[in-house]
Amino acid sequence: MGINFDELKGKADELKDKATDALRANSGKIEHGLEKAAEFAKSKVSGHDSQIDGGVEKAKDLLGKMSGKHDEGGPAPEGGPAPEGGPAPEAGPAPEGGPTPEGGPAPEGKQ
Repeated sequence: MGINFDELKGKADELKDKATDALRANSGKIEHGLEKAAEFAKSKVSGHDSQIDGGVEKAKDLLGKMSGKHDEGGPAPEGGPAPEGGPAPEAGPAPEGGPTPEGGPAPEGKQ
């Protein structure tokens, strides 16, 4: 009386396929729900609009990848990483107290 891992793997693959199909069929509804959730969050938490928008964009990017609507090597979604071989994103300033780029000045009191 052991566990049949091949059968278990087959069931997991079947569930993954069903989930992917559901994402493909309902991606528009999911994106609409993400937008509504973002609007609600912005109405309840002021001053964090950019973080909320960033989270929504990441969720949409993941949704696109999972549903197969994000082409590998195609143009990156707005604010997303560039495709392989594309230009590297420019580095912004390090957060206060965070690491500095190599050769850059250390934050005050952190030398």
